[in-house]
Amino acid sequence: MTSVTGESALGPGIASLVAKDQTPHIGVHVLTEFVFCSRAGIVAHEAQRDDPGQDLDAALRLDYLPDFSVREIQDALQKAWSRIWRGLALGIAAGSLIFLVVLQAHWFLAVGVIGIAVRPALRWLWSRFCDVATLQKRLRAAIDAQPDAPDETLMTTQPVNWWSLRKAGFSVLRPEDAYCDSDLRLSGRPWRILQKGSLRIPVFRKRSGENALYPQHRVRMAAYCHLIESCEGAESPYGVVLFGDGCDGVTVPHSTGNRKAFHEALLQARRVVESLGSQNPGPDPPRSTACRECPLGRPVGYVSGGTGTALHGGAATPYLTRGNDRRLYRSPCGDRFVWVPPHERAKRKKLT
Repeated sequence: MTSVTGESALGPGIASLVAKDQTPHIGVHVLTEFVFCSRAGIVAHEAQRDDPGQDLDAALRLDYLPDFSVREIQDALQKAWSRIWRGLALGIAAGSLIFLVVLQAHWFLAVGVIGIAVRPALRWLWSRFCDVATLQKRLRAAIDAQPDAPDETLMTTQPVNWWSLRKAGFSVLRPEDAYCDSDLRLSGRPWRILQKGSLRIPVFRKRSGENALYPQHRVRMAAYCHLIESCEGAESPYGVVLFGDGCDGVTVPHSTGNRKAFHEALLQARRVVESLGSQNPGPDPPRSTACRECPLGRPVGYVSGGTGTALHGGAATPYLTRGNDRRLYRSPCGDRFVWVPPHERAKRKKLT
């Protein structure tokens, strides 16, 4: 999908949000960070990262197995079985050759060598069979799912399942570029778009934390729905948030309350960004428990010459503190605002 720039269908609540010449561009991810914490929003704004439509702080697995496409699951299953049979054939051939060669020296030594080699081979084989079992379970869930679509007129959250939505006739679009509303100077890219008739449903993956919605998720989905409606002229009555690495989630209605929260959040984010300058350290830290598990405040070991925290197009000087293990630590929020965020890990390490 190419980048879309559309004329906003301005309604009574949107007209006051039309950007002026000096109005900063705000991405949906940055907007939701401002809802969580103004300092988190500033760090995200200055980092200028694209919106991937899923949690940025959840590390992607290197051993990823597909879980949202039947074709990808079937292809992965075929490849997994091929690896197993190929590994067995090579293992048996290599093991037999090694056994025969070592046997010339002593039979006891040959048995010992094979015994040493068998353990990692069995561990590898067990891991591959676990992959097969996982993929087969996911394929069975996709096949057995019953068609079920939420009531698009209901302005409350509703439980949904990815495969039930697919069975209900929704096709899937993977946005390659962001939607952009030039009137609001707002852009964002959902993880996926579900399509059915005139409906376009944005999907966000909340891959970390509890299976619960917070204000930033409601603002995010309202922003996505607005972008889809203004750029495509389609209907977007709700968005879908999927939890964890599974296929279950909830709808987030494009309700009056969620639209209002989106509008207020955008105005507030603009005010904070416009107030930033080289002499302005930024807003005060939040008076809440938000810092306790915030990934931006999580202290990490300092590595000389490592990538620093983005600051006004450059990089902030690392703000280093020494823990009770005598190591130096820093964090993105600490670098940017020259402080030690009260993260639970910082407290455990007694950073000062």
